[in-house]
Amino acid sequence: MPERITVQLHPSTVDHQALIEYAGENQALPIIGWAVVLTIGETPFPQLTIEPVVEDDCHGPIALGDLLAEGEALSLLEVL
Repeated sequence: MPERITVQLHPSTVDHQALIEYAGENQALPIIGWAVVLTIGETPFPQLTIEPVVEDDCHGPIALGDLLAEGEALSLLEVL
């Protein structure tokens, strides 16, 4: 399993939501910032990506990729 190193950035305004499906129900989570993520071990070279940070009831502020890795029945539908 690849290792993810995540740094969250929370600007004062982000006007988007992530629409996710969890256990058969759609849910919109507010995007509150962006995360710079370094992924090591998935490919021969490290990968640097930028992901939305959402506000989750259980985890608090979390990078969307980290939330998707946590939830087994969770999938991203779209960013609104």
